[in-house]
Amino acid sequence: TLLVVRNSSTKYTTLLLVCTHELCGGSSITASGGTISCSCHGAKFDYTGAPKSGPASSNLKTYSTTYDASTKKVNIKS
Repeated sequence: TLLVVRNSSTKYTTLLLVCTHELCGGSSITASGGTISCSCHGAKFDYTGAPKSGPASSNLKTYSTTYDASTKKVNIKS
């Protein structure tokens, strides 16, 4: 699962919602109120993908994300 975060009117970040602690994903990962939480072992990340608390010590994987104002589309590059 990917989470696209709008940082400003033209800047976006895309995060892969797989916990870096033990690779939990799917319904184990929730995003709310500026925090991404993993219910497997309690890791929490901010919307930049940086770990805030819990056993995870690595950032979530990010993807290069651009916004094309002429088409009003967000493009995610793997």
